[in-house]
Amino acid sequence: MADQMRIMAFEAPRQITPDDERKWPVIWVRELWLMRALKADGEIIRKIKLRPGLNIVWARPADKDKKPELYEDGMSGHATGKTTFCRLIRYVLGEGNYGNDALRAGVRQKFNNDGWVVAEVHVQGTPWVVGRPLGVGPHSFAIPDRTIDRLFEDSARPSFDDYLKLVQEVLTGPLLVKQFASSREYIRWQHILPWLARDQECRFSDLVEWRDPLSESLSPGISATDRQYLVRALLALVSEREQKELEMNALLLSKNKANEALLQKLEHQSKVDLDRLKKALKNESPDLGDELFYQSVKLELDGRARKLDEDEKALPTAKQVEDFQENWRKAASRAEVAKECLEEVTRTIEAQRMKLRMIRNEIAPDKYKEWLATLPPKKGFCSVPLDVAREAGCHLAAARSMEEPSESPKDQGEIVLKSIVSLSKDVVTKAAAVQELDSIVRESRRKLMELQTNQLNATSVLTKERDNVEALRGLASNASQTWSDAQELVKQIDLTTKEIEDSRKLQEQIRKQHQAALGRFSEIYSQLIRAVMGKSLSAAVEFSGRNIALTLEYHGKLTSAAIESIKIIAFDLAAMLSSVEGVGFHPRFLVHDGPREADMSAEIYQKFFLFAQAMEQAFGKLKPPNFQYIITTTEPPPDELQKEPWLLETLDASQPEKRLFKVDL
Repeated sequence: MADQMRIMAFEAPRQITPDDERKWPVIWVRELWLMRALKADGEIIRKIKLRPGLNIVWARPADKDKKPELYEDGMSGHATGKTTFCRLIRYVLGEGNYGNDALRAGVRQKFNNDGWVVAEVHVQGTPWVVGRPLGVGPHSFAIPDRTIDRLFEDSARPSFDDYLKLVQEVLTGPLLVKQFASSREYIRWQHILPWLARDQECRFSDLVEWRDPLSESLSPGISATDRQYLVRALLALVSEREQKELEMNALLLSKNKANEALLQKLEHQSKVDLDRLKKALKNESPDLGDELFYQSVKLELDGRARKLDEDEKALPTAKQVEDFQENWRKAASRAEVAKECLEEVTRTIEAQRMKLRMIRNEIAPDKYKEWLATLPPKKGFCSVPLDVAREAGCHLAAARSMEEPSESPKDQGEIVLKSIVSLSKDVVTKAAAVQELDSIVRESRRKLMELQTNQLNATSVLTKERDNVEALRGLASNASQTWSDAQELVKQIDLTTKEIEDSRKLQEQIRKQHQAALGRFSEIYSQLIRAVMGKSLSAAVEFSGRNIALTLEYHGKLTSAAIESIKIIAFDLAAMLSSVEGVGFHPRFLVHDGPREADMSAEIYQKFFLFAQAMEQAFGKLKPPNFQYIITTTEPPPDELQKEPWLLETLDASQPEKRLFKVDL
């Protein structure tokens, strides 16, 4: 439940009671010079002296009593330099830029890139002369313990970084918390300044919208959560104990977010694995959450493995393959012998035919002998030709008689012819035998190849199936483990969610212990609202978790663009007033650039000026105010404030010399 303080109408206005220990604003600007060049004899375009308390820069509009006419100039209250003045204040306080590209280009062109803004800035009671270039090239500087009238007392230009370092220490050192709870980034002065001097482009439409990209301010960007936390830190509405709980809460939220993302991945992966298993097993396995899941899948895969073992046993053995190979080799050997015999008979027939031709005198004996010498020897005999062997002195060759047989040629012819006929019959028999043996060889080889191919294919299939079974085992194991991890993660998320809730409850308890501080700030805020809008309204500042909400009620909640602006202006002033009275760490420095928005009535708008004046008056005539409030306006301030010391400058865009830089940019 939100920590909430609602302050109803009081019988009498609450009195402003400044803290005597806080004598000056923590940081404030006493004087600002716009210089054409950084020279002792150089032209000072404009000097603006400021003071603690209320400071008004007014861009006077055209005469309201004059009847408007078409095509008549009407820019007198606009484009005068109000916003540029505010940004120059921010610039000398450490912001990265004093305007967008177009403005800076115009200033560089008009002042030949030599322009400077120099200011006397007081930090924790010590004056610093701060100089920052309006052009490109020169470096910023900051001279400690020096007033602006002594700018050219010497030529020293100390580092601007030393000044920023001091501002950082002075503004953030007293804070009860040093880091943002969510991002863990250290709080810096550059984070605080945007709240103290809002961009006009943000239009006072949101409590923690301080910088618009159009301003090109180079301010560091932080989340809305961190900006709300920063406001609470400066109001002293967050303690170190609460910070630790906020940090713990942020860590737990981050942990839960990461675990929820991981859980989604695990649940998806386990479902994918289960679907793949069901598709691969072609049956409806139990769901992952079922205790029988893994056992069911294991039984299925064990059965497949056993079937593979049986199929492997049914494959031909190595002995069977060797037997088939031996049968093929034997058949091939018999076929080879038969072919050799057939070739031998065929050669013998050819020899007999040649001999018959010699007997019949168809060829000469010498030619016959020459032909015989060319024949290869029979198997088992020497392969050297007979004539060569005789010449070499071989006794076996010499023993072979070359004498002609004793029979008559006619008888010899008949004998040879009978031999040819007999041998021809033998050729037919042997050729048939060779053909039969070739068929046996081919068949035995076919059977061997078929056996080897079947064995290879079956082995490949079995190996692939075994790999598939092992892959499915791994898939089942992974699916089961992933599901188990997901269930464990669910328990962790539930536990962390409970820890987050416990942390939030503890934060609420801590904030309830700060009830008095919350109530006091709500009272100040309500005082401001009632001062500008009437005693019959009720106001609320609500701190819910890390959020800050502002409400106004008058016979129900009020809301509009003007109401939102009123609430934000009142909140900013209330934050400063709380520090004026000694509570919180607001530096008591505030800039509002043209805060009148939408349909805010002039009467309500002027009351903000009067309230700032009342804050001054609370210090009496002898003590200076310990705050500085700078406000630029196009609408007229109250009549009594349209003079010194409150009115610093009156700007007018109708004439160049009445603009901030005294020229048209």
